[in-house]
Parts: sequence; structure tokens; C-alpha cells
Amino acid sequence: MKILVVAEDFPPNQGGIAEYSLNLSNALAAIGHDLTVVTAHVEHDEKIDAAVDYEVIRIGQKGVRQQRLGLLFRWKANERFRKELHKLVDQLGEGGGPDLTIVTSVSEWARVPMKRGMQYAVCVHGGDALGTRTDLIRSLYRKLVVRKVLNRSRMIFVNSRFTADQISGLVRNEEKIQATYCGVSQEFSDKVDQARRELESETETEKYSLLMVCRLVPIKACDVVIRAVAELKGAYPGMSLDIAGDGPERESLERLVAELDVADSVRFRGYVSDIREKARLFAQASLIVQSGRIDPAEGRPEAFGLFLPKQGWHQSQQSDRV
Repeated sequence: MKILVVAEDFPPNQGGIAEYSLNLSNALAAIGHDLTVVTAHVEHDEKIDAAVDYEVIRIGQKGVRQQRLGLLFRWKANERFRKELHKLVDQLGEGGGPDLTIVTSVSEWARVPMKRGMQYAVCVHGGDALGTRTDLIRSLYRKLVVRKVLNRSRMIFVNSRFTADQISGLVRNEEKIQATYCGVSQEFSDKVDQARRELESETETEKYSLLMVCRLVPIKACDVVIRAVAELKGAYPGMSLDIAGDGPERESLERLVAELDVADSVRFRGYVSDIREKARLFAQASLIVQSGRIDPAEGRPEAFGLFLPKQGWHQSQQSDRV
């Protein structure tokens, strides 16, 4: 089957949707589909594009991470980018076009195949489709964009039953909503098992070792977790927190760590790309922590696949996973 993947986020960008888009594309190509990925230009994208077994077409201005296009107040700023995306999809559609288009998140990108009358499926992660009662812009976006994108799609893949419930009122045919939980590769699971065996031979291990894996942005609420560690470390001697990820909030979070005098307990690991290093972090963790503002993140699928305890807010996707 000839498949076009339209990905708002794709490596080397960091984040859940970028990783999801890469894993989905790799899996589709591995089972023999003729795959083309359309995504945005970013710095150092040549390496990842050369490493995959399918064509990756980059559009937009290189060196500028494309902002999410769904919010109404950003439409004007992204007009040139949207026109380029529309033009490219038209070119790919010449001569029959793809048999199926998969849009890896709900955004302005999803309106392109919709307006062209193409057969498409859309992946919904939660925050990309769910508006809030207090945010007028996102509520309007939910009504004006999300409803049309979902109803004209061929299939809707959601990451949890909670997300399915949240969009059910927007979808006329709810039978096309399918909950598909993120999985863990066998390679990563084996690396974690190996790291656990290595850690067993070490004389000192941390009893209360917490791990966060996320982008360092306000919505992830890393500051809340850091403050919690500061309050709890007296009652739980030896408690530590590893934060794997990077982002614009890193400097402010490092200042918070210094202000709370928990530099001996909180470690910033940065973006961890090495699978062995990531496996060791998961192997030594006694608790996976996932927090978030507005819509709590979907959680780390690794925590479930590797049978690790996990903490999360009661609301949102966490409720049917924790």
C-alpha cells in the first residue's frame, strides 16, 4: 500500500509526537508499505533522514522549529508554511496519489488531506485535540477544526480510553475510534533487563529513585515534582530524581533546584538518545513520575511494558493506565 504520513513533529525534534511519528513510520516501512513522510525542516535533520528506509520530505524554513498550527492566533504567521504544505500534497496526489494518508496529530496539518478529499486516518494524543473550558482560543479550535478533521477521517487512533471519551461527542460515527496504546520494543526491554542485572552487582543502590522523561516545558510541571522532592526528602533519606529531557525551562528549573537546596537529589540528564543510557535510567528507577498542567501527559509506555510503578494525576489519560 502507498502511504503518506503527514507529521507535524518528527525527529530530530524531541517530544512524544515526534517519537510516535518515527516509530509508526518505521513499523509501516518494515512490513513492506511504500512510505513517504512529509514534515518540517529542523536543524540537523539530514542524519535522521538518511538513516530511515523511506523518503522524508521536509518543508518550511530550515532552522526554525515549526509552531503548532492549530491555534487560531498563529494562523497568519504560518500562512506561507501551510501553502507550501498544500502545494506539496497536491503534487504527491498527481498520478493516483497515496492509498492512505496518516496524520500523526490533530492540527492544521490534518486539514490538508481533508480539504483535498483524500482518504486519511488521524492519530489523537489528547492535548492536540482537547480544548479547555477556560481557554476560548482552544475551545474555538476544538469546534472549528477538530470536529471536521475527525468526522471526515477514515479511522481515528487514540492513545487511551479517556481520549476516546473526550472526543466521542465530536464524532458522529464512534465505531471508527480505536484505542491503541503505545508499546515498548523488545530491544529496549532486553537492554533494561541487562541493566538491571548489572545494577544488582553494585554495592549501593538508591532506594527511592524517581525518574521523569519529558520535554522541559511549563505544561509538564517539572517544577511541581522538584518541589515535592524537596518536601519529601527529609522523610525519605536518599530520595533522588532524574529528569531525562531538555527544553526551554531547563535554566529556570536548575535555579529552582538551587533555591530549594536539592542539587544533591535532582539530576538533569538532558535529552538521552543512547538506548543503553536510557535503559539504565529505567532499570534503576523505583518510580516513574509523570505530571502535567491542563492535560496530563499520556505517561511513559516504558513504565507499563517494564512493570515499573508509576505516579500520575488521577485525571486524563492517567486514569485508565495507573
